[in-house]
Amino acid sequence: MIDRYDLPEGGRHQITYLRYYSAQEELRDFVSLVALDLGYDKGRALSVDDLIAMFKAADASDLSRDSRRRFWHMDLALEVADSNGEINYAAITIAFNGEQYAIDRAITNARLLEQFTGRSAIAAIAVGRDYPDLPEAAQSYEYPVLLDTAGGEQVYLLQLLERNMERAMTDLRYEREQSGY
Repeated sequence: MIDRYDLPEGGRHQITYLRYYSAQEELRDFVSLVALDLGYDKGRALSVDDLIAMFKAADASDLSRDSRRRFWHMDLALEVADSNGEINYAAITIAFNGEQYAIDRAITNARLLEQFTGRSAIAAIAVGRDYPDLPEAAQSYEYPVLLDTAGGEQVYLLQLLERNMERAMTDLRYEREQSGY
């Protein structure tokens, strides 16, 4: 779900909105592949209801209203399992250009998943085709790929295929032509 709480003043540009929506759809459609890219055998996308239930079951009284909402609206939360069936979690943020705020948000969401579940959680960002300096390992699909972060935190890198981007842009052009602008 696109997080309206992190939007700049005036919201996102329509194409940016469509791009985020398309990227989020791509991540949800390929949850099993995302789990494999993170080094796990299985994955299941968590719903907003799952995240709210985690929050309610844990002592989270110290979280601000905005922090709670950002957690519930994260781009993708996964329950992942390794070959032994051990359950862990992953917090994934869509960050087309690997922006620092998105890396920080993924780390924060992973920490909250750990706090609410008592299990290990990893942070990941999903980057687009325009991500600068994409590591060779990501280009050749040698996953998992870890980013070097300023704080030394482990953050995984996923590359979006962005298959639906052209369709979304075509839909927007058609809508504009029909509306006369």
